[in-house]
Amino acid sequence: MEHGSPKSARIYANGYHMGRTPGEPSEHITTTIVAWLKEQLR
Repeated sequence: MEHGSPKSARIYANGYHMGRTPGEPSEHITTTIVAWLKEQLR
């Protein structure tokens, strides 16, 4: 994140790798990633 072209990041306070939060349904992170990808492709 420190070098190179502009980037974006989403930080989940209680999340693990890829934002996976313990006890949260796996579908939640999938829908979040898909929504982010759609926005990037606009």
